[in-house]
Amino acid sequence: MTPNTIESGVQAVVNRNLLKYAAGANISCRYCGGILDWTRTVVATFKIGASESTKVLCVTCYDKARMVMEGKAKELKAGMEVIDGRDYAPKRAATKGAVRKQGRKLPSFDRLQEIAEEGSGIGFCVSCGEEHDACEPDARERKCEKCGSHTVYGAEEIIMQGLV
Repeated sequence: MTPNTIESGVQAVVNRNLLKYAAGANISCRYCGGILDWTRTVVATFKIGASESTKVLCVTCYDKARMVMEGKAKELKAGMEVIDGRDYAPKRAATKGAVRKQGRKLPSFDRLQEIAEEGSGIGFCVSCGEEHDACEPDARERKCEKCGSHTVYGAEEIIMQGLV
């Protein structure tokens, strides 16, 4: 491996870990209130001289505010560094509606986010796709009544574990 390849690989790992930390530390987007998942999080850092300001937001809010942020950085003659989770997320095939992984059927990321925000206590078996009521948001490896496996997770936990 060449030094540039090693350096870029290390930088990718550092950026992924920064995104995971930022999403976990902030939990929700400060602008829209949506739950942050590291693959859908943006960390924008503005540098003016020795001072630095960092914003953590979801990709939807970043896409809406990007032009304003870039314009403000130019106006203030500030440096702007952006780390976008979409650049570091594992590449997946485009899907619509339910997500299929190894034959299992789960709701889409957006639907899981709605369930998590509602606080309705719904979880899903990641083996067979069965919906379960009265499930804590952070539930893990609960027993599925349909298939018998210990693969029922709460909606928030499915998001946090990156199972969709």
